[in-house]
Amino acid sequence: MRQLFITFLVFFSSCITINNLTPKYVDDGTSILTENDKARIYNFDEFFSKNNQDSILYKFEYLNTENFKNLSKRSKYSWYILYAPWCGHSGALLLRNSNRFKQDLKSKFNLKIYLVSQSSDINNMQKMLWTNNKIIEPSYILDPKEFGFVESKKIPNLANNIFGPVHDWSTGSPHCIVTDSNLNLVTYIRGDKTNLDTVLKYIKIHEARK
Repeated sequence: MRQLFITFLVFFSSCITINNLTPKYVDDGTSILTENDKARIYNFDEFFSKNNQDSILYKFEYLNTENFKNLSKRSKYSWYILYAPWCGHSGALLLRNSNRFKQDLKSKFNLKIYLVSQSSDINNMQKMLWTNNKIIEPSYILDPKEFGFVESKKIPNLANNIFGPVHDWSTGSPHCIVTDSNLNLVTYIRGDKTNLDTVLKYIKIHEARK
């Protein structure tokens, strides 16, 4: 009886979790982009600007292989958090690290953080980022022109383009990729438990190996 009750609770809580998640689309969300959504996405080198809709301010840029390399050269270390707006684990990862995002990590640790969505679901991306109080602008979207419209293939395509097929790149989310300014892979972590302390631990290991 006790086992049956536990099974019911697990099933019931799973249903609640599923109902609270945003929808996952057949493609990466590109097909549902409205003109207002498209106005929030800028080419990588375009002049900075913001749009105001529903009291949410946010700007997004497409991220491709070339841009990834350029960003990584801007600081000694780069921490890429790749998330999906439909993913509860992604929300947990962003929420857990939200207080860290407000710190000046670049000057303190020579580390820069980038938030990168696998999806083009602009409205739910804004909700996730705004709810978790992360004002990191711009936020990035893996470019469907280079990586395709199948969301699950985007991260492996990005990773293989930059680091080669030397790792088992997962198709799920969230992911954390940490690189140095020479595009060496410091660490690759799959899951929602990553935090600044974990990232700094791997950076220290990387430094010790030099």
